[in-house]
Amino acid sequence: MPRASSGRVSGGLAKQPTGGPGGPVEKTISVTFDGGGIELSTGLKGVGPVLEDGTLTGWTLFADAVGDMVVDVWVNNLGDDDPTNQDSVTGEAPPLLMMERQAEDTILNGWNKTLVKGGTIGFHIDSVIGIEKALLVLIYLPD
Repeated sequence: MPRASSGRVSGGLAKQPTGGPGGPVEKTISVTFDGGGIELSTGLKGVGPVLEDGTLTGWTLFADAVGDMVVDVWVNNLGDDDPTNQDSVTGEAPPLLMMERQAEDTILNGWNKTLVKGGTIGFHIDSVIGIEKALLVLIYLPD
């Protein structure tokens, strides 16, 4: 089966005060994966800048169909080059779907949760079955 996909990285406010009124607001970094009507393919799908210092606190992964998908998150906090597999921050717990359309994690066991302004963040699909479109949302608290 032919495979294609692209990724678009964006950021925005989740608008969720975590410390009560006037407390810190969680923000998001998201990437949309779009196979253009065919199953997504593996590989690096999106790279974008880290716009501010922060700490990753969770992720949510959505798909257009029930399927399997593993996405590795690469962060190069030096900002001197695009991130690579050596810059993986997910440890043994990457965002994944296992015969489901949505999953989330707010613990991030084993993750390097640090984001540094001026760095780069990349999203690599390690494996995928049966999914043509997906959205990964990373949640972080700005420092």
